[in-house]
Amino acid sequence: MVVNLSKYNLPEQELSLLFKGLGLCPTPPQIDPLQIRDDILEFKRCISLQYYFNKYSPSSDQHTTEVLPHEALIRKVTPRSTWTPKIENAHLQIFWRLRSNKDIIIKPADKGSAVVVMSVTDYISEGTRQTH
Repeated sequence: MVVNLSKYNLPEQELSLLFKGLGLCPTPPQIDPLQIRDDILEFKRCISLQYYFNKYSPSSDQHTTEVLPHEALIRKVTPRSTWTPKIENAHLQIFWRLRSNKDIIIKPADKGSAVVVMSVTDYISEGTRQTH
């Protein structure tokens, strides 16, 4: 259930996304501990290499073309990411549109499982009222 207390008129697409609840998030697939270990070791190696070669500067007689093949080789062997979000592209765009709207605040209701949409000014005044 979505309760709109703001003057902002929620389009149907935004309402349907909010009806899915605030717990909706694009979760990654099951985590592989061996993959995490390998990623950490690879990251450590990259940091170590950067630290070791941080003062490296090619001599003036060494041409850039001699350095560039190494970068191209690194790009070839680096695997591309296979991660895809578990949310449709249209829903992702709606999510970002809601998130970037600075006139509203979206919060879970105090009681129940409703989602409340409030204007920022009402939210601040209610918070001020409750603290004084």
